[in-house]
Amino acid sequence: MQFYSPTMLDNEQVVYRDHQHWIVFLPFVGWLIAIYLFYVYAPTVPEVLWLIVIFAVISLLYAYISYATSLYIVTTKRVIMRTGFFSRHSLELFLKKVEGIQVQQSIFGAMLKYGTVTVIGTGGTPDSFNNINSPLKFRRMVQQAISDITGG
Repeated sequence: MQFYSPTMLDNEQVVYRDHQHWIVFLPFVGWLIAIYLFYVYAPTVPEVLWLIVIFAVISLLYAYISYATSLYIVTTKRVIMRTGFFSRHSLELFLKKVEGIQVQQSIFGAMLKYGTVTVIGTGGTPDSFNNINSPLKFRRMVQQAISDITGG
């Protein structure tokens, strides 16, 4: 489910589309483990258990909204990156204006194939997006799209 679909320009085609990695749901899993441990080892305090359940539900909603509203697209003309619903972070940059694209991954990011992609436009202004699924493939697709339009 995507809350946003970009308006395409004339003769513009989507080359690659991706979203955030499932790792954004990890805090919710942590809350589920806390619920289980609290239920097993301290069942006599149900008020605290309900408080943990409320935090778990909030964590799940936050992760779902983050996952569902993330959009990372490479087209034949632009790089489009958007995240957020209540607070939006977006980038729409023509491929001709991309000076560089960096990928940062932790050791877990490399193992699970997620990371941070930083797009640097002309003028040197970097714009970073976290927890992107397959960031190396995203970078490769941007580089390929740039190569296709420049004939290089």
